[in-house]
Amino acid sequence: MGSFPMLRFLGLTGCGGGSSNSGGGTTAPPSANFSLSFSPTSAALQAGSSIAMQVTVAWTVQTNAPMTISLTGLPQGVTVTPASLTLAAGSSATSFGLTATSAATLGSTSIMATATAQTTPRIQRQFTLPLTVSAPAVPLPVPGRTSYILPGESPESITYDRTKEVLYACVPCLNQVLVIDPATHATLKTLAVPAAGQSDMSQDGSEIVVGSDTVAQLTFISTASQTITRVVPFTLAESNAKNSFTATLGDDVLNPVFLTGGDVLFLSGFLDSDPYNEGPLYRWSTSTGAITNSKAGATALGAIPTSLSRSSDGNKVLVTTSQNEMAVYDGLRGLLCTSD
Repeated sequence: MGSFPMLRFLGLTGCGGGSSNSGGGTTAPPSANFSLSFSPTSAALQAGSSIAMQVTVAWTVQTNAPMTISLTGLPQGVTVTPASLTLAAGSSATSFGLTATSAATLGSTSIMATATAQTTPRIQRQFTLPLTVSAPAVPLPVPGRTSYILPGESPESITYDRTKEVLYACVPCLNQVLVIDPATHATLKTLAVPAAGQSDMSQDGSEIVVGSDTVAQLTFISTASQTITRVVPFTLAESNAKNSFTATLGDDVLNPVFLTGGDVLFLSGFLDSDPYNEGPLYRWSTSTGAITNSKAGATALGAIPTSLSRSSDGNKVLVTTSQNEMAVYDGLRGLLCTSD
């Protein structure tokens, strides 16, 4: 058995400098003395855990006597097992355990180890054992996502159909809308949509409209059949007599949202070429198939719109701009009614 560092000696009782208890036990030589060492040399454990310790006695003169060791000064919530340690005659080491409950007092202190040799006269020594109780380690949170449905591909938008319990993932780099079962991660259908971008579901849940990052068209998908039911291409050139300016619809359809009644409001990427910002929004009519400008006017919206967010009923659409402005589009009246 290896050697262990000595613990600090605190006191001595017995012959040659203190009181003694006579009566049974091995007769101690006049020069007999001993020391205790612990392994590890200091006790460190977390609240709610236990550690194993070993104590070893070393005599200055060989003395074949049993010994008892008691540990006192334990902080609240820390216990020792067994409660009392005994070294049989001729034994030089024994083991014990320290346990800290989850509510144990945290911090550093010293345990008092009192060793009594059953000699005649008895020899008693006291030593200290450093003890540190620390807070339990905080486990890392369990990741909310343990797998990836589309490894290596980033959908620009995802629409969830609660009735069918499927996802519509618009992946522009694949020119596809993927119909995915979120429970199994299986791709149920693949729908061809050029540069499939942002999307929205109609208020009644019957249709999904998908914009495109490179083509001026709206694509409509039936949630009942999970198929493309129509594709609506756009071309628009409108003269602005007031400012002698022609606004042309760009080569993309961005952020389409359903309005009450089935019309679709959307943005187009080339609108920043209009210096007067008088046609920032476009609206497609489900009844006539026509596309019109919103006729917003610079007083209602003085910067390029960047996003659209509709109310649940489709009556109102919040419009935000590149200058951190906001306006509300009234779907029933067909114009921007407030700004901030």
